[in-house]
Amino acid sequence: MKILIVSATSAEIEPVIKWLDPPSRPHEQPFQYKYREYTVDVLITGVGMVATAYHLGRYFGQNIPDLAINAGIAGSYDPSVTLGSVLNIFEDGVDDFGASEREGFKTVFELGLADPDLLPYSNGKLQNIEQLPLTLTSTSIFGNLIRNRGLTTNTIKENLSAQDVLRKANEAGVESMEGAAFFYACISAHVPAIQLRAVSNYVGERDKSKWAMALAIKNLNQTLKNLMVEIYQ
Repeated sequence: MKILIVSATSAEIEPVIKWLDPPSRPHEQPFQYKYREYTVDVLITGVGMVATAYHLGRYFGQNIPDLAINAGIAGSYDPSVTLGSVLNIFEDGVDDFGASEREGFKTVFELGLADPDLLPYSNGKLQNIEQLPLTLTSTSIFGNLIRNRGLTTNTIKENLSAQDVLRKANEAGVESMEGAAFFYACISAHVPAIQLRAVSNYVGERDKSKWAMALAIKNLNQTLKNLMVEIYQ
């Protein structure tokens, strides 16, 4: 079995990288590790949708893994979500993908510029639909993760209007800078995918003393390790 782990930065998954067997290609992407008999490719894409789309398109042109896992941190729109929580993102989309008109924001689908049901989209969203490994059942650790929707943006904003926060919160629970690109590539290539996001902060809060980055990374990596064990079983 071949597993692909995708992360924007190496810092977000460093504990897992150290936990895996040493790479056979330590200086060339994708970095190739082992977990028992499994091959584990690690792709560090860099931050943002453009970099993620490029590296995944290049990778899928040469490799089709049995499972792709995107692991990273995220900001939550919901203040009731505990910082450090690890979420299973089952749906994603691109923020501000459309036009801001006098009447309000319209998506590219509402503008008639794209078909909301043309692969990889379904009803204008990137919905994770490929069959996952059978070990990841509803009773597994993975199955018990909180399911949530993601929204992907190129700009993390500090001062959001109440209307903007409401619009975003109605669309998603958390915000990242890569999730939609990851799902777009995986759905298009028919690769089973998992997106894990650990909540490090609340959207709009730029005082990093109030963030829980270390806790989010710790919990993210422990969940990723547990997931690898479950898949192997």
